Amino acid sequence: MDKASTILLILIAMVICVAIGVFGVLKYQETHPVATEPGDQQPTQLSEQDQQELGRLRLLKSSLVNSIVLFGQVESISGNTIKLGSGQDSLPMVVDPSANVYFVNASGANAGESTPAQFSDIKVGDGVQAEANLSPDGQLSSFYIAIIKQ
Repeated sequence: MDKASTILLILIAMVICVAIGVFGVLKYQETHPVATEPGDQQPTQLSEQDQQELGRLRLLKSSLVNSIVLFGQVESISGNTIKLGSGQDSLPMVVDPSANVYFVNASGANAGESTPAQFSDIKVGDGVQAEANLSPDGQLSSFYIAIIKQ
C-alpha cells in the first residue's frame, strides 16, 4: 500500500470517529437535557386566567400586605391544619403553634367581647375568622383565630 492510500484511510477513519463522537454527543443531550437558569428558559404562554391569578398571588406576597383575613366554617381538622370552607370554596391553613385563639361573641349583650381559647377548642362546623401570612412555600400560616359564637 502506498503512502497516499495510507493517509487517505487515516483521514477517512478520523472523519468516521468525529461523526460517531458528534452523534454520541447529540444523543446524550437528547437524553440528558442541560439544566438552565430560570431566567434562561423561554417563558411559557399563560392563559389570561392564569395571568390574573399570578397577579393576585404577587399582590399577596407584597411586603405591604401584613396579613390575609379569612372567614369560613371549619370543614376538617388534621393535626395543625384546618380546612376552611365557604360555599363552593375551601382551602387549608396551617395554624402556627403560638397562634392566638379566642372565642368571640357575635351577638347579644356581650357582642364583640372575646375570651381566650385553645386550638383544641376549635371544632368542625365552627365559624371562624383567621389572620394568616402567605409562607414562601405558598401555604397559609395562621397566627390568629377567632371562633365565632352566636
